Amino acid sequence: MLYAVKGNKQLKIDEADKSAYLKLGYDIAQEEGGALTTIEVSPSKTVTYAEHRQALDRIAELEAHLAEVKKPPKADK
Repeated sequence: MLYAVKGNKQLKIDEADKSAYLKLGYDIAQEEGGALTTIEVSPSKTVTYAEHRQALDRIAELEAHLAEVKKPPKADK
């Protein structure tokens, strides 16, 4: 089953309706194990999904680095 997702709206759609919903700005998702997984992103987005995913990965990397830097120094006795 495919879903057209935009904001907090999730509409069940057929394969034939996929291109129409993409043109309207919806992302297309598929249900896998009870969760929706995006399989195609609307071309009308200002930031591509790949760029968004790359930014999220970089943020996670920087947060991990910051947590490492903020650790208190070990006291040698």
